Amino acid sequence: MRDKGIARRIAMERVSILVKLASKAMRSEDYARAKRYANLTGALISHYKLRKETHGAVCKSCGAPMEPGLTCDVRIASTRRQVLYRCRLCARDNMLHY
Repeated sequence: MRDKGIARRIAMERVSILVKLASKAMRSEDYARAKRYANLTGALISHYKLRKETHGAVCKSCGAPMEPGLTCDVRIASTRRQVLYRCRLCARDNMLHY
């Protein structure tokens, strides 16, 4: 019987590696590879029930990793207490409440 803690720790390491690879792929404009890395990251997070803060934001529409200044624009709506992320690839707004 395997230890769940070890499996979760390995999954966390792989998630951090995949986030770095997705960021590197976005900088080299290989969007298909970056989306694949983001999908793999999401699959690991959901399978091992990891916290979603462990990876960067991902566009809900196109699945691209959200890199501020590179693939998304960030705005703060202080009256609504929201942070708005607009994807530059599909032009969808993603909102996070604070």
